[in-house]
Amino acid sequence: MAATASPSEPTYERAVALLELVFHVGRLTDEGRLWRTTAPSSSGCSRSLPSPTGPTAVTDIYRHRPKRLWSVRDSGRVSGHRQAVALADCRFRVSEAGRLRALRGRREVHAHVSGTLLDALPPAGAVPIGYRIDEPGFRRRDTGEIIHAAKAVYFLEDGSCVAVL
Repeated sequence: MAATASPSEPTYERAVALLELVFHVGRLTDEGRLWRTTAPSSSGCSRSLPSPTGPTAVTDIYRHRPKRLWSVRDSGRVSGHRQAVALADCRFRVSEAGRLRALRGRREVHAHVSGTLLDALPPAGAVPIGYRIDEPGFRRRDTGEIIHAAKAVYFLEDGSCVAVL
């Protein structure tokens, strides 16, 4: 007589069904619960949940010009758009080859800021920073000096950025 699997035991059929569900709907959190990535929130954003890889995961932020919002990218996948966001322990990344392609007319994301998400308001002494496609690298707006890293960067609702260097 064959032994039957208890409801708590994983079976091949359950595993296949779960993988199909994850593939079509979202992905799993660290606790094994389904984490929806496709359902829009009331603000129209994809989601505003924490990253599934933990609070210290590296997040990329760049400006989505047609939507006039900041795009949040976790593990290479856009996880949502926000009006304002902040990052800590930041690195400024620009693909020079992508910048040259964009100068020739091809639209592509070639510049972003990487760091860990931060829940804070910009301090009074923050320095305005920015990126222009015709100049390589992120720069301080006041001095024009190229910057590669910052302690924190605050992406504001009006499309500007300030940093604590």
